[in-house]
Amino acid sequence: MKKFFIFVLLNLISLSLFAAITSEKGKYYITSKNGKAPLLKVNELLSNKKIKNVKIYDNGRINAISFKNGKERKLYSVDSKGFIYSIAPFSKYDISKVHTNGKFEFKQIPNRKYTVNEKGFFLY
Repeated sequence: MKKFFIFVLLNLISLSLFAAITSEKGKYYITSKNGKAPLLKVNELLSNKKIKNVKIYDNGRINAISFKNGKERKLYSVDSKGFIYSIAPFSKYDISKVHTNGKFEFKQIPNRKYTVNEKGFFLY
C-alpha cells in the first residue's frame, strides 16, 4: 500500500510540473503552474510568414507541435520552458492518435505508443 501511495504521489507531482501548449490571438505559449511563456521561435516564424498551418498535439500531458515550412510539415517536441526541438527521425512522421494518458501513436509506426517528457525528450 505504501509503494502504491508513493507511486500515485510521484505521478501527481510529475503531472503538475508539466506544461501545456496554448494559443491566444494567433500566438503560441507554454502554460504551466508557473505561468505562461511564449514559444518565441514559433511566434517569430509565424509573424514573418515563414511557417503556416500550426497544429498542436497536446492533451495537457504531451507537448508536440507541427507546422509547414514550405511544402513539408515537420513535427517538433516542446519542453516545459517553451523551447522547441527537432526530433529526427520522427520529425517527418505524422501523429495518428493521441491517448488520454498522454501517449500518442505515429501513423508510420503503428502499435507503438510514445510520449514527450517535460524536457522535450521522446520516450517509448
